[in-house]
This record gives sequence, C-alpha cells and structure tokens, in this order.
Amino acid sequence: MLQVLGRLMAPLVAALAAAPALVALALRTLEYWIDSLNPEFLEPVCAPVAPAMLLAIWGHLRPAPYPFGPKALQLLGKLGGRNRRFLRDPLALAFKANPEHGLRLILTFRPATSFLVPLDRCIGLARATLLPRDGPPADAAPAGAAPSPSPFRMRRRQRLPRPGARKRGLRT
Repeated sequence: MLQVLGRLMAPLVAALAAAPALVALALRTLEYWIDSLNPEFLEPVCAPVAPAMLLAIWGHLRPAPYPFGPKALQLLGKLGGRNRRFLRDPLALAFKANPEHGLRLILTFRPATSFLVPLDRCIGLARATLLPRDGPPADAAPAGAAPSPSPFRMRRRQRLPRPGARKRGLRT
C-alpha cells in the first residue's frame, strides 16, 4: 500500500470536500496515516496535494455543533506545525473594501443608555490627524517660516507628570 499512497492522496482530498460520511472516513484515514507513517516518508507523498489538503482540513474548523471540527483540529495538531511549510501560495480570501459594518464598540451607561461607536472611523480620523499629509495644509506657514512640528514630536516635548510620581516622591 505504501507504493500507491501518493495516488490515494488526491481522492482523500476530494473526500474531505464531499458528503459527511466520506469526510469522516477521510479524516480517520488521514489520522491513521499521520500516526502510523514516519514524517520523512509522509511529507514527500503529501507534498503535491498538501495545500489543497490543508485548506480542506481548515474548512472543517468550525464551532462545537459541527461534528468534524475537533478531529480537524486534532489532525492539525498532530502535524505539529509542519502544515505551515506547505503554504506557498497566498490564500484567496473574500473581503469588502468598504464594509457595511466595520469595527464597532457599544458603550453602555447606567441606567440603560448605550452608544454605538464606529471604531474604524475613529481610527481613520486619528490617522488622518496625526500622520503628515501629502501637500501643505490650508493654514500652512508662509514660505521661509519654520515648519510646525508634528503632533508626535509635540507630545514628546511636553513634560507631563507620570502617574503616581508625586506619591513616591519622584521628580518629574
């Protein structure tokens, strides 16, 4: 069987994406191979289909009601980090350039007042405020005048007392 193990890898990957009965059989078979075979023998055999196999296993990493999640996590653990070596191509991930619902924070105050704070917009505003712009600002100093310092440098120049400095008798 060891001679044809390389030919059995492609059907194993196909079974990982098939019906639940085949997924269970494929996960058990892969676990048996990982437990029984030497890693130096198994890795070259798995190499041609390893990225597809790992993506199929990662597809089964789901929360508790899903029956194959724990077994998929166990298999990835048995591979012991070797699964990262097979990641040569970047993953094709779907994303939205402007998500409808970005990073949000709900602040709740007593008795029952709550506010929805869009953190993605706050981060964008802070970034636009603190980072230098491409061109001169509208209230730029006339030509020949000294440039105004950046907010980061201004913050470093300020001498603010450290928290708890006076309690310990430290000089600020």
